[in-house]
Amino acid sequence: MLATGQSRAASRAKQDLPLGPSLHDNPHDFHKTLACDLLNAIGELSTVQKLAGHSGPATTARYDRPGERAMREAASYLHVPHFGD
Repeated sequence: MLATGQSRAASRAKQDLPLGPSLHDNPHDFHKTLACDLLNAIGELSTVQKLAGHSGPATTARYDRPGERAMREAASYLHVPHFGD
């Protein structure tokens, strides 16, 4: 998405949200939510970077906050030895 169209697209899209326009006060809030939700859903930084119109992966990575489910799944792979193991 081109950066010039992001504001118009965000304004149109937020009006269609079930909670109404007050959910996101400005296009950046909507853009941030979109990036966070996409990263949580698909987990592909490069794809979200392109969709968000970011010039580099470092910008997109700032929005990468793993959800509770992802953190629990990752923790399930850890083995913490106990005394006597």
